[in-house]
Amino acid sequence: MFLKSKLKAYLNIDFSDIQDPLKKTRDVTEVGHYSHCNTEVTITDLGEISYVLTLIKQAYEKS
Repeated sequence: MFLKSKLKAYLNIDFSDIQDPLKKTRDVTEVGHYSHCNTEVTITDLGEISYVLTLIKQAYEKS
């Protein structure tokens, strides 16, 4: 989802399965959101893109 100051992506991986030492993801299982996935990652700076790509890769390899 594109917002004015950030980009939100929903990953198809259980929150408990993702390795995220920088704590960029959050569990949205009990929160209303626009996806069937339960792990949300927010990008607020272009410098975070390479790190977020590692999270996306984890979700891709898990599925």
